[in-house]
Amino acid sequence: MNEFENKYKDYLQEKEELDFIGIHWVFGFENGYAASVLKHKNTDDFEVAVMKLSEDSLYEMCYDTPITDDVIQHIEEEEVVSDIIEQIKNIKKNRIIDERKEESL
Repeated sequence: MNEFENKYKDYLQEKEELDFIGIHWVFGFENGYAASVLKHKNTDDFEVAVMKLSEDSLYEMCYDTPITDDVIQHIEEEEVVSDIIEQIKNIKKNRIIDERKEESL
């Protein structure tokens, strides 16, 4: 078990081994955001993406957070992955509510 998988095991919503790609985890948090983590099969690299819960109760990629505006690639250290997951976990919940209010106006 990876360091981050152990640390965030209570938030693990999906773990899947993808043929020819690697292992994919999704950690969902109470703030409506999730961390999508991919460990590439043939390298030691990870990538992390921020996702948020849509109105359909599905997670969608999110490109407008203070953490990143894209997928964070070429991460070699599990500790860095864990730090990014923690930042996603700590995004304020009311940020989503505010965005939905603006969309309905």
